[in-house]
Formats: sequence, structure tokens, C-alpha cells
Amino acid sequence: MKMNNNTQDILKEHGLKVTPQRKIILEILSTMKDHPTADKIIREVTLREPNISPGTVYKTLDIFTEKGIIQKIRTDKGIMRYDPFTSRHHHLYFPDSDEIRDYEDEELNRLLESFFHRKNIPGFKVEDFRLEIIGKKSSKAKA
Repeated sequence: MKMNNNTQDILKEHGLKVTPQRKIILEILSTMKDHPTADKIIREVTLREPNISPGTVYKTLDIFTEKGIIQKIRTDKGIMRYDPFTSRHHHLYFPDSDEIRDYEDEELNRLLESFFHRKNIPGFKVEDFRLEIIGKKSSKAKA
């Protein structure tokens, strides 16, 4: 999601009707940095606007995913999470805590692009890639 655009512009750019429910859900998503579950999103939405039903939130998340406004991420534990950051990035996944962190690395992107360009997988054209890097928290971890 382009954080510099307001929610109304994002909805219009993706061919969606601007509704109060969609605006609220998108605003809340844009502030959540922890790859929230639908339940967590529903809790935040109902705190702000109790009249928005869980069904509306689920339907809106599906529409946002279909339109490319957000991405769905399934963890190893089978839990569906949502990511409002849609530009190319990867994920660091911590199975012990089920935590997901965004990881951006242009050098890694260039390596992967070069690798797949040389590899030329028969019958397959690489359009994009996202890595899930699985690991544990290290005592040498940087914040």
C-alpha cells in the first residue's frame, strides 16, 4: 500500500467505491505493522466503529486482496495474516512466536532476479517473488 496516498485515493485507484466502512478498514490496516489476523483487524475496527460487522470486514479484506491493495500471508501454523505493504519485500518468520517481520534487501532482489533470468524455467515466466525466511531470534539481533 502506498502510505503517502490517502485511503480515498487508494480505493479509487483500484476501482473501488469509496464507502465509510472501506475507508475505516483501510485506515486501520495502514497503521498495523504486525501482519494482523482478520480477528485482530475486526477488534480494531469495532473499537473505532462498532456498527461494522465482522462479515463486512472479512468481505472487505477479500476485496482488498483481490484488488492488490493488501496481501494474504499464511503462516506455518495455517493462520491467515494480512500485509498492507505491497511493494517488493520478503518476510522473516519466527515459528516459535508466529511473528512476521518485513525484510527489504535490494541486493537480495538483484540476486534473485539474476538467478531466475539465467535459470529460464521451462514453461514458467517469473513475474515476482517473495521469500519467507524462517529463523529464530538471535542474541545478536539488531532492532
